Amino acid sequence: MWSRNKHKTADTVFPIGVDIGRTAVKLAQFRADASGKIVPRAYAILPIPPEIRGNVTERVRFLVSRLGRMFERGRFQSRNCVLSLPPTEMFVRHLRVPKREGAAQQVAIRQAIASELTLPLDEVLLRHLVVGEVYEGGELCQEVLVVAVPMMMFRVYLDVFTRLGLRVEAITIEPVALARCFTVLHHRPEHCATVYLDLGASGTKVTIAKGDNVLFHRLLKGGSEGLDYAVSQATRIAQQEVHLLNMKPSGSALADEKKSMIEGEFKQWRSLWMTGIEREIGKSLRYFSSSFRNVPLDRVVFVGGQSRNQAICEELAKRLRLPAQLGNVGMMLQEVLGDWRDLARKSQSWIGKMKKTAGAGAQVYDILEEDYSMAVSSGLSLYALNPQEEGLHHE
Repeated sequence: MWSRNKHKTADTVFPIGVDIGRTAVKLAQFRADASGKIVPRAYAILPIPPEIRGNVTERVRFLVSRLGRMFERGRFQSRNCVLSLPPTEMFVRHLRVPKREGAAQQVAIRQAIASELTLPLDEVLLRHLVVGEVYEGGELCQEVLVVAVPMMMFRVYLDVFTRLGLRVEAITIEPVALARCFTVLHHRPEHCATVYLDLGASGTKVTIAKGDNVLFHRLLKGGSEGLDYAVSQATRIAQQEVHLLNMKPSGSALADEKKSMIEGEFKQWRSLWMTGIEREIGKSLRYFSSSFRNVPLDRVVFVGGQSRNQAICEELAKRLRLPAQLGNVGMMLQEVLGDWRDLARKSQSWIGKMKKTAGAGAQVYDILEEDYSMAVSSGLSLYALNPQEEGLHHE
């Protein structure tokens, strides 16, 4: 979306990938050794308290107070970073517009997107990425991914990281980072496209990419918070507790008892939730297949918070009738690095220190942790391997 420079691929440390989500900030950094082999350097996650997630001012203040410690005390190297802003503060839309030349194309895109924005065009930073060409009604059209960020929010986050003494090398979007992560760490067939389903708290994101080239992206309403809320209302158990009981394995008699209490309600509401999500995802897949007829779908990869819930992933995969896998970054790293447990052992002292210094609300994960939400931050760090500057334009 916006970037300064490119990086070497051998004997270098990549920038810190910073994925600023609704519920947490995820950090990841990779490096390339002298042979060009990609290896992890550090991971960390900072949960955002539920009571401030909807308050931009409080959230920014929280980031300034907590992130600085994590950068300073962690195992991260360099002060360079690549950001992805919260999806709720960015507008990303897949459009089809008639193909035009030069400035006329930019005018066509601005006209197509203006009616969908809540702010005037002169108050947003607008970018677009051309993802393909199709014929519609005998006319050649372009499939474009349009990104709009309120100029005020863009400046706020740049100011936050400048105050932390960090150099922002690029700001990009989740779909690009997600595709980069899985392409670099877990090679995909070049002739096929992969469907990435980000089952998040506030919504479900559908991204389809061929290698690290994003061809389609859409944000669907109906995140896991709605499911948790429905179960909470039916069982009179706090929404946050419902969420934790369904995300974590049983660990005590009390937890097992409560989990059995909500299981029936959860299955009932999950079925209704799943039917709605399946219908919307199906529309996206049909649109893609009609637009890119020569690009078969290879598989679906589940990422995001709800990818920890195996029952949801299994049922959704059956309904979509596609081979599926969990987007477990840790397992992919094992394939890339082979026996990398020695690196994990060396990081244990750092992990212990981070848990003490990151703050009461922070959690820190080492590379052995099975965390399904680190794909975007990993892709942001790896973004420097090949910034898509040639396909992203500033209007």
